[in-house]
Amino acid sequence: MKGQPKNMDPILEALLASIEQREPVALVTVTDARGTLEPALGSHWLVWSDAHRTPLGTYDLGTLADQLYGDVRQAIENRDHATFSYTQDDGALSVF
Repeated sequence: MKGQPKNMDPILEALLASIEQREPVALVTVTDARGTLEPALGSHWLVWSDAHRTPLGTYDLGTLADQLYGDVRQAIENRDHATFSYTQDDGALSVF
């Protein structure tokens, strides 16, 4: 991309490229995390509406990934800003 600094964060670079190409994308941020998921607090992912495109992120969501990505893609389709919360036996997290 023109005019972008070298060594830019990969998530920011991909987000800017998607905006430039007018691709539907969501920047997802962990806003609350507890238990074993606490290290995820502040983590980010880019999720595209195209399910064939692999999300780009900074934390491995393990078993929550498919559910979260599906919820985010539905929000993109609905053109909705949304908060989602997930709980599992060893922790919980919320994303925006």
